[in-house]
Amino acid sequence: MSSAYTIDLAVAAGSELLLVYGRDRKLTLPLKEQESVRPARVERRSFTGAVKSVVIGRFDESPWSEIAALVAGGEVQLLSRGVAKRRGRGKEPLFAEWMKRELPSPGPAAERLIVANVSTSAADDLLVLDSSDGQVRILRAGRESKSSVGPPARNEGFAARIIIVDRGTC
Repeated sequence: MSSAYTIDLAVAAGSELLLVYGRDRKLTLPLKEQESVRPARVERRSFTGAVKSVVIGRFDESPWSEIAALVAGGEVQLLSRGVAKRRGRGKEPLFAEWMKRELPSPGPAAERLIVANVSTSAADDLLVLDSSDGQVRILRAGRESKSSVGPPARNEGFAARIIIVDRGTC
């Protein structure tokens, strides 16, 4: 999530989302130099309910990865650092300062978020699995489409079809 070459980690823990920033642990250097490595930097962000699912993608075609979080009750928040106010010259914004955008709620039966490319957009698409009606909802740029995804017909084997019906085109 930072601009460094190291790998960062986003972790959902109850009603908090933790962002653990990667660092060079200097494992190829002598033990004496490895002892100088600082602990990993961890930042937290709180939500109104338990975080059920977290995914990382580029949902707005920005150069920065964004975090989408599904909160119990069906709230979906998109967190972006690319538009957050920087703390100073060359410094990364704190996780608590990232911009938050709420996407349309898929409802309380939403179980999981998935990142996929199912549209012609260069941005990643955000899919929501809904256990109540066996549907996949595609959230993108603040609007919701409904897709029929169910068990394959008997003669189709395992090839399930995804049918995307945009509310604005019907």
